[in-house]
Amino acid sequence: MSSQLERNEGHTESADMLADGVVDKADYDRAFNNLVTCMREGGYDVSTPAINPADGLTFLFEYRTQGRDLHAMNDHSLACETKYWGAVSASYAATNEQRMDEPVRSSVQVCMKNLGYDVPDDARSFRAIAGDPIDEGTRDRYATECLGEAITRLHPEIKSFGISG
Repeated sequence: MSSQLERNEGHTESADMLADGVVDKADYDRAFNNLVTCMREGGYDVSTPAINPADGLTFLFEYRTQGRDLHAMNDHSLACETKYWGAVSASYAATNEQRMDEPVRSSVQVCMKNLGYDVPDDARSFRAIAGDPIDEGTRDRYATECLGEAITRLHPEIKSFGISG
């Protein structure tokens, strides 16, 4: 989302971070802190973020209900994400280099080769390994399965993850 669209929605903090067209790590961290503050103001907690091994760039975190209603927390988190997090985190993921955690990358590469797909040794991002999801849907599906298996095995502390780009 553009800075002007964010500003029109009343999301001034996000609009300011998007205004120069570059979302850097400082902006990303600031947006996350805004998200955490918003969640805590609603009475919810947010886990300490971990770097996503699938891209080496984005944060993985979870919300904690603090014993409160899950549906109410989901509504509150959506409002906080929309105002403080969504546009900035999407721009950050789209405009910064993604580089998969090396043990995960190596495991995915072996898995894909075992399934009959050639993966160049210099492929460092999920998209470089999986190919275009439209042109190579089956390859993309297998790469997603290989990635999930690798993260589950190598990072058991991670309960869920996402793939950007």
